[in-house]
Amino acid sequence: MKDSFDPNLLSELVDSAHNPPGGDPVLAAFYSCLVEMAGNDEPITTVLMSVKKKRPDITYKHLVNLIYRAFQAVKFKKKDLSYQILLDTTGWRKELKKLYSDQKDRTYFEKLLRTKSTTTTIYQRYAGPYAIAAYFWDSKPVLLADLGCGGNYGLRGIEVGAPFKHIDDQTPGKIVQKLIDKKINFKEGLAIDKENPDDPKVSLWRMACSFYPQELPTIDSVMKFESKIQQSTKVKFIQADLLSSQRLPANSCDVVILSMILYQLNLGQQLSLIVRAKRLLKKGGIMIVQDFAAKNLVNPQHLDFNDSWFGQQFSFRTFVTGSKTNWVFWEIFQWGNGRCLSVRAGEDFARIF
Repeated sequence: MKDSFDPNLLSELVDSAHNPPGGDPVLAAFYSCLVEMAGNDEPITTVLMSVKKKRPDITYKHLVNLIYRAFQAVKFKKKDLSYQILLDTTGWRKELKKLYSDQKDRTYFEKLLRTKSTTTTIYQRYAGPYAIAAYFWDSKPVLLADLGCGGNYGLRGIEVGAPFKHIDDQTPGKIVQKLIDKKINFKEGLAIDKENPDDPKVSLWRMACSFYPQELPTIDSVMKFESKIQQSTKVKFIQADLLSSQRLPANSCDVVILSMILYQLNLGQQLSLIVRAKRLLKKGGIMIVQDFAAKNLVNPQHLDFNDSWFGQQFSFRTFVTGSKTNWVFWEIFQWGNGRCLSVRAGEDFARIF
């Protein structure tokens, strides 16, 4: 019965069913199916409970986001995209039961849930950090770092001059579009992640984390982008666990980017990572955080990750902190969603612009 199912996990599943990522109706049906199955001794929902027990530090939001990514990785491995048209819970129930009837698929799916984290893979999300770096450094050489770089799209894409998509820019003077149209003086890049983005197994997982069902027709264009960024020569990649590595070079970067990584961590881990990011910064450097987050009204040096990600527009935001802000988080941009195709001024936009 549902009263035996973790109520916090159920609440997150319900939220994703009502407010699916990207507004995708296929994902709405996927999460609605999991809500129906929750607490009914279904194998897939039973394993979700066990994953939370075995990974106590994983947040409920992260786990719920991870479920679909793990399912999609199984299907990508089999080169089967038939699920992208499933718009009802009956179809999804059959699909999930089919997954659990195949021992290899089930084992792989459960391994992903127990070991993986979702990974930032969308180049367009770097439009905000690029605009801020272009504003502060203008034509001066800038050294950028990307912590939790995932596919290492951001810095390599910036170095090779990959263009951003056109943005519906609602900021005063359309400042974001103007700034991303400028070419910054990219001196060097430092990208850090615990997995090598060029490893084929890591690449498969990245692809699984990259697409909502309605976006699957764009896979070929993403593969072409991945090929283009191999031309990068100025971005150094360090394979390291950000929460434990002592290998990060202190006082070495002008800009440190944390994009879609903090939401995956509990509060203690978030604070630890922010401290490590601070150590990377040169004097006068800035840290840029992009996430589904809000300013913390109690402690302005923290962010709040508890709001519904997809329940409202413009909940994906760009924050700046550093000595320039007295280490308070300033909200600079608000994005229509995590695909970053529309933007408006954040609460503290005028403090910079």
